[in-house]
Amino acid sequence: MTKEVQTTETGVIATLKTAMPTLVQLAQINGISAEKAEALMAQEVEFLREAAMLNPKILQSAPASVLLAVKRAIKNNLTLDPQAGLMYIKTRSINVSQDPKAAQWITIMETQETCNGLLSKNRMLGRILDHNVPQVEFDASGKVKSVTFSFQKNTGNWETMTFSEYDFERWGNASHKE
Repeated sequence: MTKEVQTTETGVIATLKTAMPTLVQLAQINGISAEKAEALMAQEVEFLREAAMLNPKILQSAPASVLLAVKRAIKNNLTLDPQAGLMYIKTRSINVSQDPKAAQWITIMETQETCNGLLSKNRMLGRILDHNVPQVEFDASGKVKSVTFSFQKNTGNWETMTFSEYDFERWGNASHKE
């Protein structure tokens, strides 16, 4: 490991350790005791270290962006645990310069809920009571043609949504920009 990466790791991890009291308080909002919240937050830092082994750019990210991403996960009562599969952890470069001729790029870390994370969050909020396993339809070549998903809303009514090749293409084009 290079000295630059070690310094950055220390910066990112040091920022999280400095913010630990705030992270513990955020976890307590979700009804977790102070003792358990401290242990959970220490574990989230370890999950972040684990993610950084697969994506070293996490440790090169602006520490403030890492802190905001971790806070988002905690606020939504989700975990960065890769085994839970509730959050995507991704990095990207952004230009922070006001002058378009003198670009100044920094790496930031972001989190985003996975499908299971969205389901978990909406169940906790009481918006979804239940759901069925999505039904996937394939064409003759084995390509996904459509996905149909049914879920029970908090009113008791079931709603069904179908996503087609058009949706997949639209999402692919949008994610390509990131």
